Amino acid sequence: MRFLLLLLLAFVAVAQNAFWLDLSGPWLANDGSREFEVQLPLRTPNDSIRSLKRNFPLESQVRDPLSLTIGAIAESYELFVNGALVGSVGAIGHESLAQPRVFDLPAGLVTQKLEIEIRLRKQSLNRVTGAWLITDEGPWLLTTSIAAPRNSAELTIARRKLFRIADLTQPMILLSLAFVIGLIWIRNFDRTVLGWTFALLICLAVGRLWIYSMIQRDSEPFQFRFLVELIRHQIPVALLAHVVCLTVGAPRWILIPAWILPVLGILLPDWTAGAAVTLIARLFVLIGIWIGYQRQSPKRYWLVAGLGFTVYLQGSTDFLRVGLPAFDEAFLFGYRFNPFVMLVTILSASIAFSLVRELLHDRDDKMRLEADLEAARTVQTLLLPQTNLIGGVETVYAPAQVVGGDFYLVEPLPDGSNLIAVGDVSGKGLKAAMVVSMVVGAFRSRQSNSPAALLKQLNSVLHGKLDGGFVTCVVARIETSGSATLANAGHPSAYLGGAELPAEQGLPLGIVGDADYEETGFTLEAGDQLTLVSDGVVEAENTERELFGFERTREISMKTAQEIAEAAKAWGQNDDITVVTVQRRSQ
Repeated sequence: MRFLLLLLLAFVAVAQNAFWLDLSGPWLANDGSREFEVQLPLRTPNDSIRSLKRNFPLESQVRDPLSLTIGAIAESYELFVNGALVGSVGAIGHESLAQPRVFDLPAGLVTQKLEIEIRLRKQSLNRVTGAWLITDEGPWLLTTSIAAPRNSAELTIARRKLFRIADLTQPMILLSLAFVIGLIWIRNFDRTVLGWTFALLICLAVGRLWIYSMIQRDSEPFQFRFLVELIRHQIPVALLAHVVCLTVGAPRWILIPAWILPVLGILLPDWTAGAAVTLIARLFVLIGIWIGYQRQSPKRYWLVAGLGFTVYLQGSTDFLRVGLPAFDEAFLFGYRFNPFVMLVTILSASIAFSLVRELLHDRDDKMRLEADLEAARTVQTLLLPQTNLIGGVETVYAPAQVVGGDFYLVEPLPDGSNLIAVGDVSGKGLKAAMVVSMVVGAFRSRQSNSPAALLKQLNSVLHGKLDGGFVTCVVARIETSGSATLANAGHPSAYLGGAELPAEQGLPLGIVGDADYEETGFTLEAGDQLTLVSDGVVEAENTERELFGFERTREISMKTAQEIAEAAKAWGQNDDITVVTVQRRSQ
């Protein structure tokens, strides 16, 4: 009970000594050339003001200690009371966050009058920008020190953080979307628009998070002006230009001013001039959007309109600096949101969704193509012999893709001789494989076993059906006695006993309808080897772009078919490889 009584007596004593003077209201401002009246708290920033003055007559004797509370009037200023400097805030290049501050006055400084002068230093950042900039809402008070609202700064900053909560939530959304787009981009590097969209989202998220992190008592955001401007305004212009170019097919030349002009604008000492230069860069981006729209006449009109409006919103800060109207903020449920960030998020998600849908379609098409290729490979496997049906004959077929344009045929004839053919269809892939099936069908329905006659028949079947393509082929008929004949239609020469076999070279199949072919006779002695290869062996190319060549092919022509094929593949396979060797065994 005694404690409560003492506490009550102390409260009464404090109340009797308390002093409270509201300093808000009309003040005399000076902009360096004239004086005019302003109302404090100064809720609308005015960067032209250089000083504020006001005199307050005091009717009663005030008692020390006293404290003066100043609202969030500026980032850097000096405070004079009755002609004496009682405190200063910030310095040029080191302005801290504008916020309410309490200054304790020296004893005896305030008696029967109160003359206050605030000399504002020249601001280093235009007050229309910066999420951390706090509007002056007071309090403006002269009180006894014990009654001074010393937590006003914390409360003001807390309100500012709550008001700017979107600067924390929007980057989280941007980073989440960037993470998804980044994962898709890693699997599809050829979709460069995903990469630029990813970079744009990351840049915007970092800029917004940086801004939010500056809303604190001891931060000095103005010393990072160049970097903040670069991340918040300039780099996004260039990144947005890349997204525009790739999305609507705008000309790439707009990227040059989109990169150079924003950097030039931030280097200019005059803020208005710098903003004007940066706006020109955005104008180039808008021109690029229009040109791309005219070139492609895209069906997604909403995307073109959205990109154009996004570029406009991205320049809102610069519009404000040069005095043009701008849509710089939007309010939702009492909180401030940046409309540019909101629109970029929506457009990025739309672009990503469209690309993912295209990728899914591409995947389905790829799966169907792979199924078709697998079916073609199965057909080709059935068409070409998989086992050596004739003693002394070895075959190797190594297509460069799933299916190839090379073919080989080995068939024993009723009289004991063997008919062997090796060929190559111009081109690769499924189309070449279909031509191979046509050649194999014509070979099996042949009317003659003579190599020259067989080539003439194949040429007649293929002429006019290859759409400008052609087929090279070499056919050899080997008798049981070792005597043989060979005809060549534009195919690499055969090798006999480690040397190139001289033979007449005819035109490739399918070029001239009535072409004739000559036969060359030779003898395959016991122990000799006849080697037939496709140009995939000769034209194998290593990392230094050096061909395997005819000389190396000749040097290894006495090796087994498998060894020849492996040597060509090890050198560097870039085409189908086919090797057929015929070795006559000793009698």
